[in-house]
Amino acid sequence: MVAINEADSPAIAPTLAIYQRARQMNIAVFFVTGRLPSLQGLSAQNLSDVGYIDPAGFYMKPSDEETIPFKSGARAEIESQGYRIIANVGDQESDLAGGYADRSFKLPNPFYFIE
Repeated sequence: MVAINEADSPAIAPTLAIYQRARQMNIAVFFVTGRLPSLQGLSAQNLSDVGYIDPAGFYMKPSDEETIPFKSGARAEIESQGYRIIANVGDQESDLAGGYADRSFKLPNPFYFIE
């Protein structure tokens, strides 16, 4: 939790490159995270500092909500706004479960695994 509170995590270069290319193509990008709403300011600042500029939206998980229903529900809400989710990218299976995306891409994470 210390790294989150310090808001100085580096960007993962290939993921940032995908984000920047999507934005160049006028593709809206949303962040759906299991981080608590109390960390939104720090998280948004860290993302901005490392190059994730102008996301279309930020969804933070309330502490009392299960991860998969929250994340799939956020994607459903994004689609209800008229967006089509062409790619869902995450480093945990819970990031990808529950549908609402044309394609899902699981990134490796050597640091932690959420069941």
